[in-house]
Amino acid sequence: HFIILDLFHFVLQIQPIDMIKVRIQVLAGENPGIKYTPLGVGKQILANDGYRAFYRGLDAALMRQLTYTTSRFGIFLNL
Repeated sequence: HFIILDLFHFVLQIQPIDMIKVRIQVLAGENPGIKYTPLGVGKQILANDGYRAFYRGLDAALMRQLTYTTSRFGIFLNL
């Protein structure tokens, strides 16, 4: 049950935050010296690409999370 709740939390909250973080990193690399804020970048993503853009790459992120969580539980149970 906890794995399902963890994935639900990840999908709804962490993925959009991670998308904004990555976009800030890319923009800062392309335009050094310019400061980008999470709110400003989030608004830009929403205006240019729409709401679904926050969830691009979700399949890869879920696979990573599933393998990480599964191995973490496996290690924890064997300790």
